[in-house]
Amino acid sequence: KDFAEALGKGALPQLQELFLGGNKISDPGMIALSEAIGKGALAGLKKLRLSNNQISDPGMIAFSEAIGKGALPGLVYLYLNDNQISNTGMIAFSEAIGKGALVNLEELLVDDGPLGTEHPALKAACEARGIRVVS
Repeated sequence: KDFAEALGKGALPQLQELFLGGNKISDPGMIALSEAIGKGALAGLKKLRLSNNQISDPGMIAFSEAIGKGALPGLVYLYLNDNQISNTGMIAFSEAIGKGALVNLEELLVDDGPLGTEHPALKAACEARGIRVVS
């Protein structure tokens, strides 16, 4: 949370890659990070790695709301695999992508299967935008 608060206050404005994989980030941390992102933090970020954490639906919904408001406009690569996101969180994320969130996203790494690469709403949203979905 402290890291997210620092980001929200303008720390690291030129950061282009952020690897937070394997840090046991759970929903409170993801919500705090999403709030900072929603305030314009990390606007220049091109790669965000959130793999192998403990993010579930509340964290994913908060992230989806932040990107749905235009946050992270320069993001090209997003890694969400190996978390605890269920159908609810994936639908929220898919809806944000379907409405044009993450305008420069080219590649999304998610889990293989029905809650990732084969999720119908996610597949449809990404295919419509030409975003590669990989596992």
